[in-house]
Amino acid sequence: MNAMPWHQLDQQIAASAKIWRELDAVAGRQLILDLGEPPSLVRSWEMKHGQKWSSFYNTTGETGAELKAKERKASKQEQTILKFMQRHKMQPFTREQIEQQFSMKTQSASRAMANLTKLGAIRKSEKARWTSSEGVRVHAWRVE
Repeated sequence: MNAMPWHQLDQQIAASAKIWRELDAVAGRQLILDLGEPPSLVRSWEMKHGQKWSSFYNTTGETGAELKAKERKASKQEQTILKFMQRHKMQPFTREQIEQQFSMKTQSASRAMANLTKLGAIRKSEKARWTSSEGVRVHAWRVE
């Protein structure tokens, strides 16, 4: 097997990084603009798992227009969090910070961040390194 010269490898890495940034930007725009079609992250998840993605966990048996409204609200919360985290890519955020940033209920922030993690849009820290306002060690998330 022939080794590739360093300058060619650097060029390939730079080209790949550019493509990923462009794809990331497109996926982010799709999530942020909610164009009425599933974002690429959602499409990828649906294909991998063979089931339809839902941002809202319908534990109360909602149907019809009420279910659609709650699904839109949950999806919008995810989009808002992801857009914010994409603007601050290098900074990890705790669930509590997200709640405070968007005046969001604990359950809503937890659901949205769990969903974004499941989609692969954000990653949870391996260790609980941050301290909450109650003095408890907590995890943080950052954009993948």
